[in-house]
Amino acid sequence: MLRKKDGELLEILRGPDELSRDRALTEVYRRAYSMIERMILNNNGSVADAEDIFHDGLISFYKQVQNGLQLTCAIKTYLYSVCRNLWLKRLRKTGRSDRLEDMHNEIVELDNNPEAFLVVDECASLLTTYLKKLGEDCRKIIVYAYFDQYKADEIAKLMNYATPQVARNKKSSCLKRFREMVLSRGETDSSLKQCLETYL
Repeated sequence: MLRKKDGELLEILRGPDELSRDRALTEVYRRAYSMIERMILNNNGSVADAEDIFHDGLISFYKQVQNGLQLTCAIKTYLYSVCRNLWLKRLRKTGRSDRLEDMHNEIVELDNNPEAFLVVDECASLLTTYLKKLGEDCRKIIVYAYFDQYKADEIAKLMNYATPQVARNKKSSCLKRFREMVLSRGETDSSLKQCLETYL
């Protein structure tokens, strides 16, 4: 069973009060960071690596909580397991190691891929870099349509277009230009191309 304090933190993190959520995340940081930092420092990592991995792990954890995550272990144990997976993947990717020396006795098997909850953020960051190269109108339309999820009638109002159909036509034209711009630059970053295919 969850410790009561952990259960309360999860409820706060799901709740509507932004200040309370920030305080709850600060408490999660206080409980878990040093343990995760030790694990990374003892497994070919630096303090900067630990901060980076913990940040990604915390984002993943928070998004999972927002999506209804139910825990049967302590928050710090779950977060350790998420960060452990993220760090192990990075080590394997860089060829530094394929094993970890664990600093925590309890590790939980994760039902989902913690990185899946980071994909949209990574795509948004990559695509935003390229959006800056577009004209202002096209940039606004793509942001409204794909990032803010506005409908054609809402975009028409925001952009002062005569009808929603004009907004749809502009969106189609701008998206085509954007995709062509990315692909014509000979972009070799496969993750950007994947984002382009899946996110837009």
